[in-house]
Amino acid sequence: MVSAALVAATFAGCCGEPPSSPPGSLATPRYAHVAVTLPGGRVLVAAGYNASGFVGSAERYSPVTGAWSAAGALTIPRDYPNAVALPGGRALVLGGIGASGYLASTEIYDPPSNAWLTGAPMSVARYAPSATPSLAGRILVAGGFDGASYHASSELYTPDLDTWSPAGAMATGRWLHAAVELPQGRVLVVGGENATGFLASAEIFQPSLGVWTSAGSLVTPRRGHRAVRLAQGKVLVTGGEDASGSFASAELYDPVSNAWTVTTPMHVPRYLHTATLLKSGRVLVAGGRSNMEFVASTEIYDPATGTWEMGPPMKQHRYFHTASAIDGGKRVLITGGWSGVEVLSSTELLP
Repeated sequence: MVSAALVAATFAGCCGEPPSSPPGSLATPRYAHVAVTLPGGRVLVAAGYNASGFVGSAERYSPVTGAWSAAGALTIPRDYPNAVALPGGRALVLGGIGASGYLASTEIYDPPSNAWLTGAPMSVARYAPSATPSLAGRILVAGGFDGASYHASSELYTPDLDTWSPAGAMATGRWLHAAVELPQGRVLVVGGENATGFLASAEIFQPSLGVWTSAGSLVTPRRGHRAVRLAQGKVLVTGGEDASGSFASAELYDPVSNAWTVTTPMHVPRYLHTATLLKSGRVLVAGGRSNMEFVASTEIYDPATGTWEMGPPMKQHRYFHTASAIDGGKRVLITGGWSGVEVLSSTELLP
């Protein structure tokens, strides 16, 4: 059974008024957790891993008060699941790994009751899958690992019915990949890893046809990278790693030409970092691990110039953390992570 601890060892709405003071700390230290932005700019943090094992607790951040409050607990504590916002202010947490092994189970956060409901399970257990909005409010889940197989399969979740349906298979099974929503409900999946090694291939789910098509290949195969769709429509992929170490390189996908090109590299190699689109249209990259070093630095990518500048450093080194845009994308809330010394409960607001 693989936990986030082993993964770490192996590869190492709108918004309220800004709070008058920095955000407080989480009640529970955690890494390999998930964060979802809820209506009103609130941020839900759930699951993860720490010195006590798998984490089941959840916490909710208010941008009005800058404070955290308890948000119930998952029925099954887990790490490295995925999570996505649902219509009506709810949130779906799916897959991951827990004390019983790899998980197909899902749980739904219900804000009015501040409690978790059991959702319909996926067809297979998925550790580190992608989960991305698609057409008509449905969620596309793709890939992941179940302890034996790197899944090529994908499935669609329909929130109103709490049901899953097959969505076809990718050409290549993968985990530790990145995924991003494109126009018309299409979903781009890129990179990752499987039993053959590190992956450069990219694929697009076409919801009108229910099939996957090729989206070319990255110049550099990678896992543990991040992907962000830019305001202009291109997709920025940053960092990641292969057997030689972590990358500073970055690439751009153009949906019009269905091709990848290299853009200016970051100043610092990093993987398992975060990348967040800001209101300005720029992208804030924070933290991660740079080979054997844990990173506190941040960088900002400007699509207009294709260049990077160093951003304000975080107060702590961290990777396997989360980053959520708040205040309409003016700021980014950073939570938890692993510092290289301890699991963190601290949170920060950038810039």
